[in-house]
Amino acid sequence: MLVGCLLTTQQKSGRQGNVHKFIHTKPFPLAYKTCLSKRNVERYSRKTLSDFGGIRFTNKIPSQIARNLTHLEEEGLWTDILAKLKTLLKETTRDLEREVADYIDDDKRYHGFGPKQSRNFLQWLGLTRYEIPIDSKVVKWLKEFGVLGALSADALSDKDYYHFVSDGIQELCRASNIYPCALDAAIFFNGDGKKTGYKMMSSLEL
Repeated sequence: MLVGCLLTTQQKSGRQGNVHKFIHTKPFPLAYKTCLSKRNVERYSRKTLSDFGGIRFTNKIPSQIARNLTHLEEEGLWTDILAKLKTLLKETTRDLEREVADYIDDDKRYHGFGPKQSRNFLQWLGLTRYEIPIDSKVVKWLKEFGVLGALSADALSDKDYYHFVSDGIQELCRASNIYPCALDAAIFFNGDGKKTGYKMMSSLEL
C-alpha cells in the first residue's frame, strides 16, 4: 500500500493505466518482504519500475521507497504507526481520522506523502469514513456541480487548504446523509466509466 500511494501521486491510476496494472501484478514485485530481501532496494525498485514501463517518476519514487523502508525498519516507525492505526479500529470520528492522517502526512516519517497520499493509505486499509483522498478528479466533480465555489487542485498539497476543502465535503455529505467515503467511491467509479457508482451511496448512509 505504501508503494501504491507513491505511485498514484500525480499519475493516472484508472483501470486501463500502467499504474493500476503494475499495482495489481501478481506477485507484486515491490512487496514488503521482497524489498527487505534486496541489498539495494532503491536500485531494485528503479529497475523494476523502469522495466515495467509507462510509469512516471522512476528516479524519485525508488529513493522514497528506500528511505521509507529505512524509517520503518531501522528507526522504530513501525511501533508508532501501528499504534496510531489501532486507534481507528474502534468507533472512529472525524477528528480522530484527521489526526492520524496528519500524522502520516509528515515528510519526516513518510517521504513522498502528502495530504492525499496519507488518506489513500488509510482508505486502502479500510480505516476511514470521513477523511478521503481529494484529487483533481474530485475537484472536477465538485466544480461541475457548482459545489464549494472556486477550487484549485494544485493547492491541495497545502495541508490547511486540504482541510478547508475536506471540511466542505464533509458538511455536504452530512447534509446529504451519506459518508464522505461513499461520495468518493461514487466519483471514482463514475470517472472510471462505471455509471453505476452512484448507487453505492444509498447503502452507505450515515
